[in-house]
Amino acid sequence: MAYPDRPTRPSSLEIDLPDLEEAVDIEIVTENLNAVQAIYFAYQLEEMRLFQVIERIVGLFRQGLLPLGPGPGRNYLSHYESRAAERLTGEERRDLYMRVFGAPGDDASSTANRDFDDPWLRFVLAVSRFARQLAIDPLLRDGTKMAISQEQVSKAGRDLGANLSRNGRGVAPFATKLLQTILELSEIMQDAELRNALGARDMWQVIDRVNTQYLGGARNVHRHRMQGRTGAVILRWIAKNVHRLTDLGEPLIWMGQSVEAQLLPAGVANNPIVNSTDWDLVDACEQWLAITGLQDKGVEQYSQPIEAPLATASSIDLPQLARDWLRDLN
Repeated sequence: MAYPDRPTRPSSLEIDLPDLEEAVDIEIVTENLNAVQAIYFAYQLEEMRLFQVIERIVGLFRQGLLPLGPGPGRNYLSHYESRAAERLTGEERRDLYMRVFGAPGDDASSTANRDFDDPWLRFVLAVSRFARQLAIDPLLRDGTKMAISQEQVSKAGRDLGANLSRNGRGVAPFATKLLQTILELSEIMQDAELRNALGARDMWQVIDRVNTQYLGGARNVHRHRMQGRTGAVILRWIAKNVHRLTDLGEPLIWMGQSVEAQLLPAGVANNPIVNSTDWDLVDACEQWLAITGLQDKGVEQYSQPIEAPLATASSIDLPQLARDWLRDLN
């Protein structure tokens, strides 16, 4: 008597599930991220009231309260209003920050990037924790015992890159215009005669003095300088490593490079704003977390950074940064 084939027992089945990660088509456009990097730095300058400070300086000059002799400072302030059409207005800048980073703004019709904070913090914290694991115990570098894995860092990086690439479409012309304005403003505020008239030693103290005396109180200039610089390094690293974010077979962070700075040939200087290494990324994430007070906090608990105490920091060559960005954006 023939018996029908008995069904195979479930325990003997071989289940070959599809790799859902490979099925995801994530578009991350490097040009969009380069523009976003510049806008992020501009946003931090906005937070320290750079643009309001120059407007107030122009007002003081027109009222005769800021005596300046013949020179570049006087010439710029004299022609400031005539070049207004070449600059973004305050409303246009706020709308841009809202669109790219979900920053507060007045234009309710804008499409704000409300999802920026979460992937940003997840990526920065993942990089920091991953690097700390490597530094604490080199035996963990095989990745088999680590609480934060390469895959988790990669996932956080892809999410952030995709978010900013999507919300950075079409913003490159605005980024270029912003950087041209920032370059102009920084050069005029470093004019020796203008600084002497305001009793300031550098452009950052000019911003401090004008904020304190004329704009209702000091801003945490140090914090926003550091956030702008470290954020720009992080964003440049993502922009230069899109292939590593999207190639799931390649390590996102090379372990040896992430725990120590790479030696460069004699006479060669590395600008992490332009060419971020893995070590630069880790260092920038650690500094960003330190200045915002989030080093040891869970990312799920935070959507906004907390204010850090005022402190001193090494100087930032803002004009050179702006020139580097303009070179890459054009």
